[in-house]
Amino acid sequence: MNLLGAVTWAFEFEDQPYFDGFRDLSTNGIDKPVLNVFRMLGMMTGDRAAVDNPAAASLDSMLAAGVKNTPDVHSMASIDAHSAAVLVSNYHDSAKPGAAAPIDLTIAGLPRGRDDGRRQF
Repeated sequence: MNLLGAVTWAFEFEDQPYFDGFRDLSTNGIDKPVLNVFRMLGMMTGDRAAVDNPAAASLDSMLAAGVKNTPDVHSMASIDAHSAAVLVSNYHDSAKPGAAAPIDLTIAGLPRGRDDGRRQF
């Protein structure tokens, strides 16, 4: 997929209860989580980079059974001449907080710089 941009159909509804479920990015001066997704996507510059994530839930499995038993840890990455960015998400279909999901992140193909490029997260 070649993601050229992200848009939303967001509206402003005045005098509504907090987080009432309308298509808005902020309510009563409080930013909703979806607004932060747009902010993070905006910081990913350059070209989309390949991501190998064998543990990610497939679309077919999510449509058939949802994402309740095992969280879907997914990622996307971008790279430009001077930086690389990785966005990692941990999603599951429950109104309750999910368990932490450990990740092992390896970034390959970057030129050597001030260090060997290895980081522990």
